[in-house]
Amino acid sequence: MNPIEARKYNCMIELWETVNDADGYGGVTTTENLVGDIFARRIENRGSNYDVVAGSIDKFDQSFIIRARELDTTLNFVVYKDYKYTILNVEGTQMQTQIRIDCVNTNTKRITPIIVIPSV
Repeated sequence: MNPIEARKYNCMIELWETVNDADGYGGVTTTENLVGDIFARRIENRGSNYDVVAGSIDKFDQSFIIRARELDTTLNFVVYKDYKYTILNVEGTQMQTQIRIDCVNTNTKRITPIIVIPSV
């Protein structure tokens, strides 16, 4: 049995994915589907990637540690406190059961789902 760090997850994030569906007219419709809510540990921001050409440090807006799962950085994104974050980097941690995801804010609020209220 692989160990996990108990009581270390301090926030809840939403994992979304972008899906391209055929619209029936020869085109493609892009939709965003909720994959699920995930317990995560939010860790302090860090500057990690030093760009030699531009001479600047790429500072991530948020970094999270979650239970290990398959993530596609081109399709998946994270919503935390109503803000949408694009996943830039996924790397393993010392514990094989966890991964670290580094995210950048896209300056957009969460996509609010359309809620249909039935008439009484």
